[in-house]
Amino acid sequence: MKRLKISLIIFTVILSIALLAGCGSTATTYPAHVEGALFGGASDDSIAVDVTFDSKWITKNDNTKYNPDLAAFAALCSADSYFRLKDYDKGTQNRVLFDEEEESAYDFTTFFKKLGFTEVKHVESFSEKEYASDSNDSVTMTMAYCNVDKKYDMYVVALRGCFSSGEWLSVFDPGCDGDIYTELTGEHPEWTNKNHFKGMDIAANRADEFIKEFMAANDDPKCKDCILFTGHSRGGSLANILGAKYEKEGQARTYTYTFNTADTTCSEDAGEYKTVFNIFDANDFFTDPLPFGTEKFVRYGTDVTEPISNNAELLNALIELKGRDDYICVEPDAKAQYQELFGAAFSDRASLYEEKYFTETFATKEEAEARAEELQNLIGKENGLGAEAFCSVGEIKEVADGKFELTTKYNGAAVLIGFSKLLAYGPSVYEPLVDLFAQDAQVCDIATLLSDNLAGISGGHLIANSYVLGQNVAK
Repeated sequence: MKRLKISLIIFTVILSIALLAGCGSTATTYPAHVEGALFGGASDDSIAVDVTFDSKWITKNDNTKYNPDLAAFAALCSADSYFRLKDYDKGTQNRVLFDEEEESAYDFTTFFKKLGFTEVKHVESFSEKEYASDSNDSVTMTMAYCNVDKKYDMYVVALRGCFSSGEWLSVFDPGCDGDIYTELTGEHPEWTNKNHFKGMDIAANRADEFIKEFMAANDDPKCKDCILFTGHSRGGSLANILGAKYEKEGQARTYTYTFNTADTTCSEDAGEYKTVFNIFDANDFFTDPLPFGTEKFVRYGTDVTEPISNNAELLNALIELKGRDDYICVEPDAKAQYQELFGAAFSDRASLYEEKYFTETFATKEEAEARAEELQNLIGKENGLGAEAFCSVGEIKEVADGKFELTTKYNGAAVLIGFSKLLAYGPSVYEPLVDLFAQDAQVCDIATLLSDNLAGISGGHLIANSYVLGQNVAK
């Protein structure tokens, strides 16, 4: 009976994921459906939901206690933030579409205005500001506001995960606090907390500028500020950093619910933050994408997680809900093997930027020249990895016995670009990556492991939201 009860709870509550007509104190339910890969598993999937929200979840409830209803609402916000107007006619975007709502009327404001939020602003920072440096570290998000009972200024900040190649590379740019990094990449004045991944910290700081502008435009000095931060993937990482920052500042009542967020910080006090909850499948590869050997990164707040893909009870209930059974996630052994291999290759962030060399010997100069051209093509921006900032082909030198040597210089940052391209674009990147770093056995072992597990890596990350939603509602 206990199993049946848990399954029924999961099934019923996921179908009744919470929302309200306006920002009052009485929850009202709207029938809707969620479209897209983040919940459905495929770009054209659609899952029926009843959406419910109650403002007291953000204005009055204890923000140090995990609220499964608020987590459900946050998961929907994180999905809706992925919608892109330029992809509207492709039917591939994630979004929450209320029943009887015309698709042609949908835009970034629809979700929140249906709930009674009076001000909604969507920001793509790269289109709003030109960045002289660190252009990959842009941010896209939706902010919503309403006043509740003339007592609370209530805000929701939903940060989008990766869509552009630049944002994706930003996830694999941890930076390094030292000359070895700045000599290669220049100065990074917006990287203010060196305990954070550089790409995430700069994007979070840029997001914070827009948040403060939005709050200032809507502020009622007589009211208490209450904020929900949420996001999926890279967006979850930014929400994690921002939620911790705002909790520490103490100027507002904050709630932070992140989904599938990567590690963000090596701050020793990260576990002391009480209002930040990170929800993910423990087998999701992207929650720890760069597991350095000695420099350990974690998330702020509390991790709410288990290996959902190994829980038959949860899976069966959700398979029934979704009408499909193709959930794939990385096996625990494969994730553990990746962590071991990566940690052995790179002890800390500084080790990524240390120069390495491999030398190849050829019988003729013509053979050496042909290989040099091949290597340059593998490195290059147009048809290669785009790692030319961290990888270069040296001059051909004649050595003893009339042979010729060709030396290639590279570092771990070049390797990370290769790994990120492999994960983003699939098996077509594998052979060029292995060909380029053929003499580095550790790099090739990691690339092979990633390539062999691509389906589980992408599958577990894209659709784990619906699973963790069920898991946490059942708790």
